[in-house]
Amino acid sequence: MKYLANICNRFFLYVLILLTASACSENQPIATWSAVHVSGTNQSGDAHLLEISDDTVILIDTGFRKYAEKELIPFLKLRDIVRIDHMVVTHAHRNHYGGVLSLLEAGVELGNVYFNLPPVDACVKEKWSTGCRYQHVLETRKLITARGIPIHKLERGLEIYDDQARQVNLSVLYAFDGNQSPPGKVGVNDASAVLKFSAGEQSVLFTGDIGNKTGKFLARNGEMLESSIMTAPHHGVESMAPNSFFDRVSPQVIVASVSKPPLLSDRGKRLREYVKKKDIDLYVTGIHGRIEVLFDGKEFHVHTEHAGTIN
Repeated sequence: MKYLANICNRFFLYVLILLTASACSENQPIATWSAVHVSGTNQSGDAHLLEISDDTVILIDTGFRKYAEKELIPFLKLRDIVRIDHMVVTHAHRNHYGGVLSLLEAGVELGNVYFNLPPVDACVKEKWSTGCRYQHVLETRKLITARGIPIHKLERGLEIYDDQARQVNLSVLYAFDGNQSPPGKVGVNDASAVLKFSAGEQSVLFTGDIGNKTGKFLARNGEMLESSIMTAPHHGVESMAPNSFFDRVSPQVIVASVSKPPLLSDRGKRLREYVKKKDIDLYVTGIHGRIEVLFDGKEFHVHTEHAGTIN
């Protein structure tokens, strides 16, 4: 009887191990998104790292050069990432593309770069300290191609990544040239590429810095906008897309890549009021630090580097 009891105990232990292993395998993420804090103490900037379970790595924007060197590159080293398969620049402002050359100088290999030229007229009117300089964009692109890295044009319908087996996809929903585009002539922010990332039943809308003009156009005419999560357009501060655009996306969660002072000032009041009224969870890199979202195909789970509240 003692021998039989031992056999039974071993059998049940074996079954328990199999069930535990099965449950763990089902909960393994098919993709992980990390919103890295590249905004310093009083600025704004975007850097979004997508890691797919097949080891594909995608980076959307880099932040300013100095913050890419201070925050983004150390994070890549922490993750043991030495190659980025797809590097996407949503639009030609330094707080979105300034760290590209820093990545190359740090020895990070770039497979493909997606980087549209800005509308010239709009670019030359902006202040270099906060906006666009056309010559700098050209020089940056030249340094990229000089290393043998291809630069691709972001245009509507482009699939940057697609894995049908895992049901993971990153596509360009909209990308306007700012001149002959459907919304009409727009500034550099409104020429941002709008990207949709899908992971099983969940999705993220990366909105760049789209503002009132493109936001209104997409609110009226946009397709496939509805997403589980969205990044706050223009870092969640003034001149971001209108609330009608937010309504079309209908997110459960909004992630704002911005430092704490602008978000908590009058500049971020509309976003704060909107999420409170709609009961949407808001995460802010300047408050929560790095924000990590795990996708298992069915659900998503948000983890933050720091605890924090938004008043």
